[in-house]
Amino acid sequence: MKKSSFKKGEEFENFVENNSFSKKDFSLIHRTSNKAQNKERFAYNTKLPDFKFRSVKTLNEFYVEAKYRSKFDSNNQLDLLSESQFNRFNMLERKEKIPVYIIIGFSGGSDNPEKIFFVPLEDLKNEKVTETFINKYSISKVTVNECNLKLSEYFNENEAKENIKLSRNYKKIIPILLVSFLSLFLVYNLLFKYSIAEKAIPKLISNKAISTKKTEQTWIDDFREFRDAVYQGNRPKLSGFLYFPLSSNFHGDINEGDFDKYYDDFFNEAFISRILKVKSQIVFDEFYYETEEIIIDELTYYMVVQYDDINKILSIRLNDRDSDLESSVLYDFKVIKNKIYLFNIDMAG
Repeated sequence: MKKSSFKKGEEFENFVENNSFSKKDFSLIHRTSNKAQNKERFAYNTKLPDFKFRSVKTLNEFYVEAKYRSKFDSNNQLDLLSESQFNRFNMLERKEKIPVYIIIGFSGGSDNPEKIFFVPLEDLKNEKVTETFINKYSISKVTVNECNLKLSEYFNENEAKENIKLSRNYKKIIPILLVSFLSLFLVYNLLFKYSIAEKAIPKLISNKAISTKKTEQTWIDDFREFRDAVYQGNRPKLSGFLYFPLSSNFHGDINEGDFDKYYDDFFNEAFISRILKVKSQIVFDEFYYETEEIIIDELTYYMVVQYDDINKILSIRLNDRDSDLESSVLYDFKVIKNKIYLFNIDMAG
């Protein structure tokens, strides 16, 4: 009987835990929930890499994502991560300042692979790798050791980066503090000279309180308006968020008169259900958010929202997968003067 991809994944994860990271050298801090557990109740830690270990020797912690692959594809490449995993793990590494590694079991059985590769996430440029690239990261099947991890190098390098950053910040802050102190001193003397301190300070505070209520609208407010219009099915309001002609790789250029024809394709049940689960404040603060999954008509859907602050592009990706196959629809918005305009819809997968 042919094993499912989930079964192979679980077998290789067990191999990694029991063979690659020995109990005497590494403490297991975390392991993600499996498919059966998530069916009962979805655990958010499933979005983390499969394992988090702590070195017994150095006490340094690190994440490990386990992937089993039986062969290279027709382009002689291995597809290691989904795009959302690649982005999410990179963000995790930056946020927690803890290294993430990908351990790959290749060929043979998923419970005892023929080869093992161990790749630092920071060495990956994208989700796919070539045979030439991956062969540089071949390790023994016996156990991972401190030499493979190079944790001291990672943490020393990051500590040095933080010290440099801190030093630069101090150099920036000192002149600002001096200017601020001088400004406060001049203001204080001016108020004292004309004996209006008691009247002026409350007035300044009052004006400040009033001004804070008049907050400027941001692009995330416009995103919330767009989301409400989609949920309500308010097509006239929704058309105000569209930049015609819309570019699309599966419908061609779409003019305003064709919008109603394709409306149900663009904003279907899966899109509506997932966009309502997007935490807009997190998108605004972190420029990234990924929703939990939902199953509709035997397909699993989830949504990824990203904001490119340099190019002012807001991207919404609706992903669906069936077994090992995954596809997505990408909605691109241009942000202009804190307003969002949908200009491109593409299908990939």
